[in-house]
Amino acid sequence: MAGPSSSSSTKIPPFMFKNLQIVGNEMEFPESELTFLSEKIVDFDGLSANGFEVKQYFTSQGWDKYFDMLNGPIYP
Repeated sequence: MAGPSSSSSTKIPPFMFKNLQIVGNEMEFPESELTFLSEKIVDFDGLSANGFEVKQYFTSQGWDKYFDMLNGPIYP
């Protein structure tokens, strides 16, 4: 049986490789650059319309129910 090759079945879209840099597990940046965005939905349709077909990656990992909850109604 042959081992894994570089032509595996997982295909990563080219746009993900544009600015790919291998880095450590930690990032250093000023805390002032952090912005908290409350109640922002994840708009997969909007991403798709702009050429970013990423929903399939979350679906394949079983995140559908989480995004349904996250993007669903919000009660105070």
